[in-house]
Amino acid sequence: MRLQSYLEPLVAAALLVCLPWTLGSNTLATEAVTLALPVLGGTLIFGYSGLLSFGQALFFGAGSYVAALLMKEAGYALVPAVAGATVAALAIGVAVGAVSIRRSGIYFVMLTLAFSNLGFFLAYSASGVTGGENGLLDVPRRTGILQALGVNLGDSTVYYGLCAALTFVGYLVMLAIRRSAFGSVLRAVRQNERRAVILGYNARIYKIASFAIAAAFAGLGGALNVGLMHFVSLSNVSVGMSERIVIVTLLGGGQSFLAALFSASIFTGLSDMLASLWPRWMLVLGLIIIVIAFGLEQRVGFAPRDILRRLVLRVKPGKPPQSSART
Repeated sequence: MRLQSYLEPLVAAALLVCLPWTLGSNTLATEAVTLALPVLGGTLIFGYSGLLSFGQALFFGAGSYVAALLMKEAGYALVPAVAGATVAALAIGVAVGAVSIRRSGIYFVMLTLAFSNLGFFLAYSASGVTGGENGLLDVPRRTGILQALGVNLGDSTVYYGLCAALTFVGYLVMLAIRRSAFGSVLRAVRQNERRAVILGYNARIYKIASFAIAAAFAGLGGALNVGLMHFVSLSNVSVGMSERIVIVTLLGGGQSFLAALFSASIFTGLSDMLASLWPRWMLVLGLIIIVIAFGLEQRVGFAPRDILRRLVLRVKPGKPPQSSART
């Protein structure tokens, strides 16, 4: 196995370990990793399936509401609530994906955007369940059976450790998908869907599967976000959340899962820094994104991957240079 195969996970682990010190806050670091999960899913469906979804907030919000209801109303502990929310988001992803992938290009984008708006107004209208405009407040972070093991999820450092561990597992799952036959078929479908179908692959099933996996990752991120914030608001299922996930995915290049982790961390840290300097910080952030998009040859998220590649090339024994002289 290539050295880069080990180096990338080590860099990802180092990033997650150092993130609280880098951002200066456990809360901010937890926010970054909960954003990284839907971005990992967005990277899978955009970079490997060729599907640019503007509806990921639907799954992020669904995960948030399901986890909040399970903990607040049903009395579940955090871990089973998060698991239930992830499964719920996966099921919704299968249903939405089965409909949305019937169209491609701009029509796929419109369908996912429409489903996101549908989820927003459904959450707004069902105020008896979701709290409507006020959202769900005072959601407890129940430790459950982990308390017998001495784990205190009320501690911000412990909670960040749990979220970071789940994010790292999610990252490893994405790496396994990329290196698997499933990932190879996804890339084949993205490059030439008609040819993949002729070769005998059911492109529709593969696209639905990748869409559902991305939905589950978004739901997991939303559920963990509830444990961080202790409340759910309509913003979790708004178009603005979908835009944020798309922007961070594109800043990461949409090809590298390691870059997705870096782009989510940079975006969260940059947003917090600008918000502390100026109330209209979104204007500055928009300008920075424009500069990144048009002014830099390499996008933000690609930089770590390129640095890694250069390190590997330096460490890896290369072939002796061939002489250009003709004999």
